[in-house]
Amino acid sequence: MFGFLGPNGSGKTTTIRLLLGLLEPSQGRSEVLGYGTSTQSDQIRQKCGAILEHHGLYERLSAEDNLEFYGRVWHISASDRQARITDFQHRLLRFIHSPFSGPDVTRDVENKDDDFFSGVEL
Repeated sequence: MFGFLGPNGSGKTTTIRLLLGLLEPSQGRSEVLGYGTSTQSDQIRQKCGAILEHHGLYERLSAEDNLEFYGRVWHISASDRQARITDFQHRLLRFIHSPFSGPDVTRDVENKDDDFFSGVEL
């Protein structure tokens, strides 16, 4: 177990994300436990974990961006990610407009400032 200490903006979180293979380096390469961070990040994340104090990721990303982010984390191809996101959007819209969904859910979705459903039609 270890920790990174330093002032805000010094690169602690970026370093951890690079070492876990969650960010691609602009240059150079690194290894963690003998695994390349750019090519074997799944193996790294199976053996390592990180707890970031304030990641704020979920709050800053839209629903679609969250799905895109985690699709990239798991190395799902761009075409498969888009197909899965579109399929999920359609399934969710069908549920929202079904008898199983109450009026509060429909109202909340229609009033949400998130373009998750833009361009999606049933």
